[in-house]
Amino acid sequence: MSAAQSATAATAGVPRYSAEIPWIGPIVGAAIAGESGAAARVPLAGAADPRFGPALFAALVPVVADAARRCYLPADSSGAKRGLVEVGWVQDLDCDGDHWFGIDAEASRLRGEFAGVLMILLYDQSPPGVEEIGTRGGARPIAGLPAAVRDEIARRLEELLAREPLGTLRHALIEVPAREAPSSEMSFAFASCQFPWGMLDRQVAEASYRRLAARLDAAGPKPECLLLLGDQVYVDATAGLFDPSTRFDRFVLPYESLYRSRAVRDVLRRLPAYMLLDDHEIDDNWEPAAGADPRKDPHLQEGRRAYLDFQRRATPPRAAAGDLAGDDDPLWFSFARGGFHFFMADTRTEREARGAATIERARIMSEAQFGKLLGWLDAQDRLMPKFIATPSILLPRHLRAIQNGHPASALRSDGWDGYPRSLQRLLAHIADKQIRNVIFLSGDEHLSCVARATVSSLQTGRSVSVYSIHSSALHAPFPFANSIPEDLVEKETFSFAPAGTGHGYRCAVSVERFIPGDGFAVLRVYREGGAWRFDCEFDRAGGRAASPLVRLTLDA
Repeated sequence: MSAAQSATAATAGVPRYSAEIPWIGPIVGAAIAGESGAAARVPLAGAADPRFGPALFAALVPVVADAARRCYLPADSSGAKRGLVEVGWVQDLDCDGDHWFGIDAEASRLRGEFAGVLMILLYDQSPPGVEEIGTRGGARPIAGLPAAVRDEIARRLEELLAREPLGTLRHALIEVPAREAPSSEMSFAFASCQFPWGMLDRQVAEASYRRLAARLDAAGPKPECLLLLGDQVYVDATAGLFDPSTRFDRFVLPYESLYRSRAVRDVLRRLPAYMLLDDHEIDDNWEPAAGADPRKDPHLQEGRRAYLDFQRRATPPRAAAGDLAGDDDPLWFSFARGGFHFFMADTRTEREARGAATIERARIMSEAQFGKLLGWLDAQDRLMPKFIATPSILLPRHLRAIQNGHPASALRSDGWDGYPRSLQRLLAHIADKQIRNVIFLSGDEHLSCVARATVSSLQTGRSVSVYSIHSSALHAPFPFANSIPEDLVEKETFSFAPAGTGHGYRCAVSVERFIPGDGFAVLRVYREGGAWRFDCEFDRAGGRAASPLVRLTLDA
């Protein structure tokens, strides 16, 4: 028997473990306030390396940067260097069939005078029949683990810290801001449409994410969160020519490619991202076919499931999968940060089929969601800025949707103006209830713009302003797929009377500015001199000098 065979035989009944940083992640969610005295929690997500199988648990180790050794070292919350077993803890994982996991960690454990918290996943590589780790149960100290497990984590941690310089290990660190901004000011980023990179254009395709990461590194105010308003992946990137047909290739692999990007990871490891689904996560310009049951559309079902699995793993945590036609697992949601309120609307999966005979009554979202949106609006402070995010642009309208004056022209638009009934009802409600300072956020057109609309009731004579900010694509390499200013109506006044109301309204729209190019928007809303204002910067390559800024004062 050879020496290698003897060694294998001698260790055949001995547990073996391996520890690695996450294959995907860590992805940081927004902190969740504790209930009934419970500690606040931060959702964390990621994926285990499929080569090793499901991970048993995650070891979380606070670290500080050691400039002399050019590496990280374990530390306590005060920043003092300590040993692994003194500061680290583990949390059990429950990986799904795609090796993704989600856990909640106590917020207080992730915040301190350290550079961040390093996540290391532990895999059981023991031979069949060998007993694995014993009792599991929530967060527990590394010191209490079996010696073999503790030793493997320590070995891998020491190897990582000794061999990986600060810059290359940094993307595996969890960073959680100490607190949210006060309610008198808030800054956030929003964008959409990350077309996938190929063999030659990765640096160009990742540029927007790298610039956003640089903002998080820079001194001064930083975005508190990121809104991604659809087309985070393109499952139909070849427009049907070579689009994959299997579930894994079409609905899993694009997400793995996106989340494996170091530029993307460098943002999501420290900036909570609220994401919405749009057409390219399903199929280009998806809407239900006339007379068909959307619940039987395999692309919709798989795209919806993948969105919940991969985009809603951390923020907000996904609910249990429900019936598409029911309200037990909707894709829309609302949230608040720093006293500012957001409604994230699903304008894709609940839209109705359209035709020349039905265009005037077709809805861009279900009646259930629309009712929730109106109720949410009614519950908000009338003067406080409030945000409604929808993948589809609200205003300005598309020229092709109104050019001949016939209602059927709306069939040419994929936005809100393609569903005039929904657009009119929403604007009428805001005017009737005098809900001020509503700011709509959107993506999809691959063109940035800021529009102001004044909606007036012809019955009461009262008017109210709404604002529509559209962010360009993060990466949209094909000019023929991008909107241009001439596609949209820069200035117009149109009248409408929502069906069944008997009331008339007038809407005057004016675009403040069109901004071409790839990038993202950073919106800062603040109170100054008794008035609410917002600054919207459209980040572009070339730095601040190349990034246009639009500044507006909201209604008093």
